This record gives sequence, structure tokens and C-alpha cells, in this order.
Amino acid sequence: MSKFNYTLSFLLSAAFLLSCEKATNTSDDPISSSGVAETNTGQNTMGAVVDKNEAWVAGIQAGIPIPVPYASIQAARTGNGLLITGVRVTYSFSTFKPGADAFSIGIYADKPGEYNIGVRTDGTSFNSAWAAFYQVEGSLSYENGKLYSPDGITYKGKVNLKKLDLTNKIASGTFSFTAFNKDADNKITTKTFEYGVFDVKFQ
Repeated sequence: MSKFNYTLSFLLSAAFLLSCEKATNTSDDPISSSGVAETNTGQNTMGAVVDKNEAWVAGIQAGIPIPVPYASIQAARTGNGLLITGVRVTYSFSTFKPGADAFSIGIYADKPGEYNIGVRTDGTSFNSAWAAFYQVEGSLSYENGKLYSPDGITYKGKVNLKKLDLTNKIASGTFSFTAFNKDADNKITTKTFEYGVFDVKFQ
């Protein structure tokens, strides 16, 4: 093998391995985009910035060596409720373990507008929303994961539903919120989710 071919193979292999790790910012500067464009045509996309330094994008991360058919975005509308769930599956070549996490956002709405996350009413006032982030490391099983959610008091946020097309079944908008997880020892860990975007076709 020539020196040129060896160098090219090395660079391609390094690029492949780097693409399979989580897109985490290693500098001290916070990032302000997940890389997902804000669209409103039912592209079935979802993204957010986690803890100011990680770009989260729904889907199977590039290069994952095993098929995961449930890594996707799903959206459904029942009555006046809209539920959007985006799943991301990753594989770390540094630990040789898969991982998965998911956003779920629910909105009680019959029209576009800004809705408070964590302030849930009776579902008929059209002014409520909720959100959750579920994280699993080292497994694709959700049995031992961590659930982060707002409480509407200390940890809260907003969903800006910019488009709700009931004819073409398209919903799009932005979101941001803070959330917490309490473990069995009552230890609280928190996460922030900013610059969130979604553009989905719902059932």
C-alpha cells in the first residue's frame, strides 16, 4: 500500500470514528444551534442543544453498526392534544456501548401560540404543555434510564407552536426548558434544553 493510500485510509477511519461519537462541544463557549434547520413543511426533524454544549438530533447517529428500527420521530394528535417524540440512538467507539435518548413534547392546542411547559391545566384551556427527556447510556433498554422533566415551578420552559396545519397534518415550532431528575437517594441532577426545533407530520 502506498503512503498516500495509507494516509487516506487513516483519515477516513478517523473521520468515521469521530462521526459516531456524540456531537459535544469541547470548547468553553456555548453553542446556539443543534444544526437542525427551523422549517415548517413537515420534514420530520427535531433537534436541540443540551446543557449548552451538546447538539442533539433525532435519528440514528452516523456509523452506528447495528440496526435500530425505532430510532425515529413520531407525532400524533388526539382531540386537542399533540404528542411529539424524537428518539436518538448513538454508539460510542470509546466505550463500545450503544445508548439512546428521547424527547417527548405534549401540547394541548387548537391553534399556534406560545405555551408554558410544566403548567398543565385540564386540557380544555389550550394553554398548557409538558415535556420530558429520557436518557439511557450503555444500553438500548429503557428500564434503567433517567427521566428529566420540568415541574412548572423551579424547572419550566415554553413551546412556541408556530404552525398547526390540521388539513395537511403539519406541526412545527421551537422549544426550550429546564428539567430535573431525582434518583433513589433523592439526589437531583438537572439539564437545560435550548434552541429546540421540530417540524413533523402527525397522524
